[in-house]
Formats: sequence, C-alpha cells, structure tokens
Amino acid sequence: MSSPQPACVIRSIVSESAWKLLLLLLALGLLTAPLMAALPSPTERRRGRLRQRAMQLGLRVRLAQIPGTTASHVHGAAYSLERSRPTKKRASAALCWLRSGRHWQSRQGDAERRSDDERFERVLGTMPETVQAVECNSSSIVAYWNEVGGESDVDRITKALCAARDLELDS
Repeated sequence: MSSPQPACVIRSIVSESAWKLLLLLLALGLLTAPLMAALPSPTERRRGRLRQRAMQLGLRVRLAQIPGTTASHVHGAAYSLERSRPTKKRASAALCWLRSGRHWQSRQGDAERRSDDERFERVLGTMPETVQAVECNSSSIVAYWNEVGGESDVDRITKALCAARDLELDS
C-alpha cells in the first residue's frame, strides 16, 4: 500500500474547509435575509422623512388613488390641509385640478369655469412639478403627488395649500 501524497492531503483539507465555509456563509445568509427584508429601503426612509416633515407642518398624509387616473393601481400620497372652518357652499361637490404638462386643467371643464379659477391656478403654479392633482372640498385642500423630491418640495406644497385655503373660493 502506498501512503497518500502530501499534495492530495492538502487538497482534501482545503476542499473540506472551503465547503464548511460555504455552508456557514449560506446559513448566515438564510438567517439574515428576513432581517434585511424587514428594514426599510433608502426610498422608504426618504418617503418617511417627507411624511414626517409634512405632519410637522400640520398636513395630514395618506395614500390614495390620484384623481383623474383610471387605473386602480395608480396611487400616490395625498397631503391635505384641513380648513379651519368647513365651507358651506362646497359641501356638494369637490373642485379638482389636474396637471397637464406644465399647466393645470380644471376637471369641471370650461362650461363651469369659475371666476376664482385664475387666482387658484396662480397658487397651483407654485406647486412642485411632481404634484399631479389638487382637490378642494368643504373640509380640506388636498395635493396628490408621487413623493419624488425633498423636504423643500413638502415646504412648497404646504405653502401653496395654505395660500389656497386662504383664498375665498366660495364667491
């Protein structure tokens, strides 16, 4: 009988160690994968900071379907500013403006175009370009957007919603 060659013994030891190391790494991966999946992604953390900033500024934040979209999967964030006192004249229907490129279009159409639309559209012009719709009802004014941007965009939305709230749109 011949004794094993030293090179073969070294190869089998290295091979056995490599397999043990590979199995150890696989086991660690299986254990840490659920933990990593539970952590928020950088995008989720950024959106969380935007929503926190909005709430600090007095806005209410919720996820909602963007008005004017037909697909049920088109959702965005609705940042709303409550009116200090509900208006009586708008209790029946909400007014809605949709972004069409760089311009705003009243969802009510030209036949129902109101004299205050022009003043309101000037306020809408101060909104970030990522705001896709604005709705004004008896109790609140809501900006719908996809939360692409930074805290300065939240500040601009808040300022525009406050200006819109301050307009007397019930004349």
